[in-house]
Amino acid sequence: MTMNIEYARTAPERAEIDALRGPAVIEFGTDWCGFCRAAQPLIAQAFQGHGAVKHMKIEDGSGRPLGRSFRVKLWSMLVFMLNGR
Repeated sequence: MTMNIEYARTAPERAEIDALRGPAVIEFGTDWCGFCRAAQPLIAQAFQGHGAVKHMKIEDGSGRPLGRSFRVKLWSMLVFMLNGR
């Protein structure tokens, strides 16, 4: 799978994330965050040659339950998972 370039405005349920199979990266941030934008070339470089890794890019913010379930406090935050863990 290639790297996603846009943050999904609607987050999946945590149960859907926990049910993922194989390697996955969940990226939390926003389009307007300078740190998030600055990190994109490095994240894209990290995904090169790793096409089997699922990449989910989720818009985060205050009160968003998925980010809170992962204890996201700063952006850009990457959560690396294998089989939902």
